[in-house]
Amino acid sequence: RYAWGRAMTPALVSTVAGLTLSNLGILPFKHAAYGVVNGYLLPLAVPLLLFSADLRKVIRESGRLLGAFVIGAFATILGTIAALYLFPMESLGPDAW
Repeated sequence: RYAWGRAMTPALVSTVAGLTLSNLGILPFKHAAYGVVNGYLLPLAVPLLLFSADLRKVIRESGRLLGAFVIGAFATILGTIAALYLFPMESLGPDAW
């Protein structure tokens, strides 16, 4: 019916509902079932969501944003490598990688 309703996927609705119910105290913050969800179900959900994605459409519509993300990702990697050599972590002793 509504444009905002079409934009909300079932995964988004269930996540927002879970967060809301937990913050209102209706659902507990800690439970044994959360370990199963976080350990098995959530890692399976991500590839399933990606399988349904149209990558050509994503690349076509993201345009310059995707390019900016790739540049930012490579700059982060290069900055981390540079920081590793510029600021040695010898003072941490055996905890330094």
